[in-house]
Amino acid sequence: MPELPLRDGALAGHCPSCDRIMFALEKAVHGVTWDTADASFSVSGRSEWRIVECAGCGKVYFQERTRCSEDLDYEDDGSGGHDPFEPWRYEHYPAPERGSAVPQTIARVAGVDDDLAVVLEETYEAARRGSHVLAAIGLRTAFDKATALLGVSEHLTFAQKLVALQEDGRIGETERMTLGVLADAGGAAAHRGWRPSDDELAIIRSCLELFLQRTLIADVAAKRLHASIPPRARRPKA
Repeated sequence: MPELPLRDGALAGHCPSCDRIMFALEKAVHGVTWDTADASFSVSGRSEWRIVECAGCGKVYFQERTRCSEDLDYEDDGSGGHDPFEPWRYEHYPAPERGSAVPQTIARVAGVDDDLAVVLEETYEAARRGSHVLAAIGLRTAFDKATALLGVSEHLTFAQKLVALQEDGRIGETERMTLGVLADAGGAAAHRGWRPSDDELAIIRSCLELFLQRTLIADVAAKRLHASIPPRARRPKA
């Protein structure tokens, strides 16, 4: 997580319960300044670890922040130039939980396919624990499983699966482009070691959940509802 927006130097953190930046009370802190240097190379930095309490809900969690002389950013110096500085980078444990929609999605998918529900459950657990690379790969795997349930051949590439879904009328052009982001993210995580941020992972997950809700969950729910509606009584013939 990049530099946190603070006011008047007050301590803040990403509360896992409130799921947003909140003022926090410091309960304990430990910091270490370090440096490595030789004749031609020098790197320095600082790491700090805090136990903090959310000033809003009272949730106690762990905050780590680090900065390094090799990780530079730039800010406006007021005269058209830019001054370099070392920004703090933040991590929070446990990772913020992204609302109550996660267990609801798993429960609804379980009514369609148990195997897909297991993939989602393990994917969301990886995200909750901060394993964002595994979570991104899991989201793409869940999409592949869902398309197979919709009758799309497992032997097609991701792009070909999107074309097949569009030709079948299950998705439109805009959703095809949106789901393409899911493919790119999963591939980058699996093959290039890309690690999405909390916000980036939330966007990818939202793309998949909307797709599942519309193509699988809502379809099954509608069929069940139709089966439960009593038929219209026939009028007796005159």
